[in-house]
Amino acid sequence: MKLTNNHNLPAAIFNAIKNDTYNGPGIDSNKISVTSLINPPRIHYLKKRHWRDIIEDASDALWRLLGQAVHAILERAGSGNNIVEERAERVIDGVTISGQADILDECAIEDYKLTSIWQYIHAQDGKKEHIAQLNLIRWLISPIFPEISRLTVNLILRDWSAGKAKSTPGLPPIPFVSIDVPVWSADEIDAYVSERVSLFKAASKLADNDLPECSSEDCWERPTVFAVMKDGGKKAIPGGLCKTMKEAETLVGPKMHVEVRAGGRMRCAGYCVAAPFCNQYKAYAKKMETVPEVDW
Repeated sequence: MKLTNNHNLPAAIFNAIKNDTYNGPGIDSNKISVTSLINPPRIHYLKKRHWRDIIEDASDALWRLLGQAVHAILERAGSGNNIVEERAERVIDGVTISGQADILDECAIEDYKLTSIWQYIHAQDGKKEHIAQLNLIRWLISPIFPEISRLTVNLILRDWSAGKAKSTPGLPPIPFVSIDVPVWSADEIDAYVSERVSLFKAASKLADNDLPECSSEDCWERPTVFAVMKDGGKKAIPGGLCKTMKEAETLVGPKMHVEVRAGGRMRCAGYCVAAPFCNQYKAYAKKMETVPEVDW
């Protein structure tokens, strides 16, 4: 991967990002990380095949850098009762699956994530990706720690606001939330691993343009919304978020207007480094007649 510094971040920050020990998905390796396995095979193989040509700006890695800082600090948490950053691997049908537990003891695994408060608001029982990730890590470590019966994802909410927490029902009182996620049965995890490994092995034999397409959910697709607003207002009027302009126009009254909130595939447009090599993304952008801005 090639790293740019288009926004002139200080040398210390740029070098900290540049010197990340992660060196890609392993071009010649048959190893797949837990994080890759729970995501679309299209993303994994496009990253793997084009890693040397991918360009990322350091500004896009700032949140990742802070997340790594959190994990570095968590290394202080090691004690006689728990183990930090424990890595494990298992081989299934010729594929090596690897993963790492942030904090574990004989009966529990905890994972830490630095994230937006909106992630908690929209998935208060845990994102399905986090549930799958923790259950895969439990499966990886189960030969050593067979008694693990609790899985917890801990969210550090980077954009939490004390004022909003006091005035908005349902927001956490502090910028931290712990969520216990479901523990899958042995049959459930075995079926999941088998299905994902088969999917990835089949995809490995396909050309870039023939890789299984990402779903709308995988692409974080968001529809365009037409918001009926009062002039000078900051929010849509009650019931004023409409699917079509025609519907919105029927609600417009005096001193009101319609604000078009463009949708799109948010992951492709700003969060997927494989997008420049993805024929699915290019076809979607062409169909929408405007290419979402991607600053590589």
